[in-house]
Amino acid sequence: MSSINRIPSSPTNFQKYVQASDSKIYIFGADIAGKIMLKIMRAKGIDIEGFIDNNKNKCGIPIDGVPVLHANAVLASISKTAIFLIASTYIAD
Repeated sequence: MSSINRIPSSPTNFQKYVQASDSKIYIFGADIAGKIMLKIMRAKGIDIEGFIDNNKNKCGIPIDGVPVLHANAVLASISKTAIFLIASTYIAD
């Protein structure tokens, strides 16, 4: 049984954590909050592997060169060591 590691929440510690890790990073939410998160991560020199979204209409069209993938199609195949940044304005989802 694997455990969930707590990811540092401060920007500096998160940046150090990511740079020391080989985990791929995904942003859940391909809307305005996700786009802002992408800009913040890029400004910190952090690469984003892709966006994940529940809305099929947003999928298949890259955002600033980053692919947008449908959650149902890819979540089971993504490594369990991946880091997901939640950037959704749909709190209930």
